[in-house]
Amino acid sequence: MNSLACAVPAVLMITLAKLDCRSQIPAVALLCVAGALSGLSFSGGFLVTFVEIALAHSAILFAVSNTIASIPGIVAPYVVSLLTPTGSQSEWQSAFYVAAALLLMSTIVFLFSTTTPQPWALPPVDDTTTVDSLTEDRTEDKL
Repeated sequence: MNSLACAVPAVLMITLAKLDCRSQIPAVALLCVAGALSGLSFSGGFLVTFVEIALAHSAILFAVSNTIASIPGIVAPYVVSLLTPTGSQSEWQSAFYVAAALLLMSTIVFLFSTTTPQPWALPPVDDTTTVDSLTEDRTEDKL
């Protein structure tokens, strides 16, 4: 799902870069569709990955990755302003190509990633622990 959520908007960004300045309505439509399709990653995409990789540490992993993921939102306006100092069509094309390249890199990462549980995140195996012993310990704590 993540690959689709990145690949299709990448193609739409490349298409958007090919439009001229008079194609305002198609440009806005392409941006809207690209934004909507990138929402596919939220419905069974990267959000569940943390739970699948490390259930016990998923909250911490999500917090750290979400913090890191907010950096592009801060940096992007500065990069676009550097790429488009005069606002010409060729400058905006380069900005859309950069966005498409980042989306395509994300597609490649998600295509070749796996969500197998990591050994460092698995609970230790103790052969002496049973369900009965766990419930006995908890009832003793309540007394």
